[in-house]
Amino acid sequence: MTRRKLAISCTDHAWERLQARARTQGKSASRYAVERALTAHPLPRTPAEGAEALVLSAEEQRVLAKTIDRIHAGLQEGGPTANALDQLSRRIRVLVTMAMEEWVRAGRGERLLAIAEEVLGEERMPAIREWIRGRERSLRT
Repeated sequence: MTRRKLAISCTDHAWERLQARARTQGKSASRYAVERALTAHPLPRTPAEGAEALVLSAEEQRVLAKTIDRIHAGLQEGGPTANALDQLSRRIRVLVTMAMEEWVRAGRGERLLAIAEEVLGEERMPAIREWIRGRERSLRT
């Protein structure tokens, strides 16, 4: 039987874990790693200690659903939630407009167009190009 060599790279922490697991099964780290790599049906994994969950628990899902329902109801009623979102939207619009105008004043209109196209897509670009060109014209006059 021909024996082949395989080198692997891992962190010190991973190496220590591999060796510890191999010892619990009375195997060398090499033998353990090969057997694990060739296992057709790997053992179910438990999340590592301190690992962030990739799904929400049932309780977290209920809390999220209730929160979304409250926001939706607030928007439907036109109450404080809708007013707050309208105010936030207006403030964001003002800040973005000011920043874009500063870029145009600084002669960076072409860069602004490139960023806008990347973020917003080609279909929205005619209106954005016209806005930037209008700002450039108003600065010249």
